[in-house]
Amino acid sequence: MKRRGKVFDFDGKQLATLLDGAIYGRRFAKYVLLRLEYLLASHAAPLNLPDEISVEHILPQTPGKTSQWIKDFKEEQREAWLHRLGNLMLLSRRKNTSLGNLDFADKRVRYFEDRVESLPNSQRLLATTTFALTDLEFRHKDLLERLAGSYGAKP
Repeated sequence: MKRRGKVFDFDGKQLATLLDGAIYGRRFAKYVLLRLEYLLASHAAPLNLPDEISVEHILPQTPGKTSQWIKDFKEEQREAWLHRLGNLMLLSRRKNTSLGNLDFADKRVRYFEDRVESLPNSQRLLATTTFALTDLEFRHKDLLERLAGSYGAKP
């Protein structure tokens, strides 16, 4: 179904399909993640963006051989989910570099050491104590519905 915008036409179903796939490394990835930050913000205060942002993989690209990530995700699951919306978030470049391939419990603590740089999407992880496949699937579905819905599309 084509949607007509003020500036351009787009196919809502095609957009939802695109957002449901691997978006990391795509030119639009940061824009999509910035839009999510805006959608998740309370708007009671200005959205405080760090000077330099980078895209963080919650489930790391190269988890340690003895990490919890290896225990929680089979290799094919990691490959299928690694670059998708539910596994990505924006962080300051400085904070992203310091997190590396830590297990989720350690990453979660480090996300919030400096509250000033915590964006709404990362703040939502504070309430999450685990990040197993079911957590990732739930997060992905929720973020996809919010994002696609903001464009008038259904996932």
